Amino acid sequence: MSNQKKAATAPAVAVSAGNGNLFITSRQNIVIVADDGKTKFEIPNGYIGSVPKWVQSHWYFKAHCTAGNITSIVSTKDDDLEAAELKAAAEKEAAEKVAELKRKVDEAVEAARIAAEQEAAEKGFDVAQTAELKAAAEKEAEQTVLAANAE
Repeated sequence: MSNQKKAATAPAVAVSAGNGNLFITSRQNIVIVADDGKTKFEIPNGYIGSVPKWVQSHWYFKAHCTAGNITSIVSTKDDDLEAAELKAAAEKEAAEKVAELKRKVDEAVEAARIAAEQEAAEKGFDVAQTAELKAAAEKEAEQTVLAANAE
């Protein structure tokens, strides 16, 4: 009876010790002893939970997996979520950079348009000449901002 009580409390210890991404279930009591001989990981019969990384790479654990005493599932949920968060953050940063560049271009083009209109008025240009001067000034302003951003 005392063995059953010991096995019932062991999963709590094993769960807190588990820090890997491997989720397992065990069909028998198994003790994995580390190469140093001091550290051990007890997997009681009926255990469902994760195991530390060092246990996952141990030959004895792998042998029990091969024999069917341990069934394992590699959990990538956390990795997938982290990858999705990183991708979303990168996309957001890229969108913010594009928006900032567009704002800078728009400001430069507007300033160039106003300056071209003033210059055209001072020189007495007609509508066609004013439009041509504005188009050239706007194009130059846009190219200047884009070139400065590329550096």
